[in-house]
Amino acid sequence: MNKILIEITVPHTDNKGKGLDLDTRKQVEKLILRNSGGFSRVTNVHGSWLDDSGKRYDDINSIYRIIVDDNPSVIANIRHQALVLKQELNQECILFTTQEIKMEYI
Repeated sequence: MNKILIEITVPHTDNKGKGLDLDTRKQVEKLILRNSGGFSRVTNVHGSWLDDSGKRYDDINSIYRIIVDDNPSVIANIRHQALVLKQELNQECILFTTQEIKMEYI
C-alpha cells in the first residue's frame, strides 16, 4: 500500500500571543497517534507569511510529520485534528500538506 506523508504546520501562538493550551495539544496528539500509529513534532520552526493586504506575520511553529497508509478515512481524521488546532488557535488557516512517499525502515 502507498504511504502518505502529512505535515501540519501549527503556530505556537495565535495572532494575539495566546498559546495553545497544553491539554488541548496533548489530546490532539493522542488522537493523531491513534489514527496514525506515530508522529514527529519539529519545534521552533520560524516562518513568515503575508495576508491579502500585504501585512507580514512572523510565527514560530511546530510541524507535525505523520506517515499513514493511503486511506482517505485516516487522512480525513487527521485533517479533522488539524481543524481543531486551527480553531483552538483562532487562526484563519493552518498549513496541511500531503504527499505520496516511498518509505522503508533501515
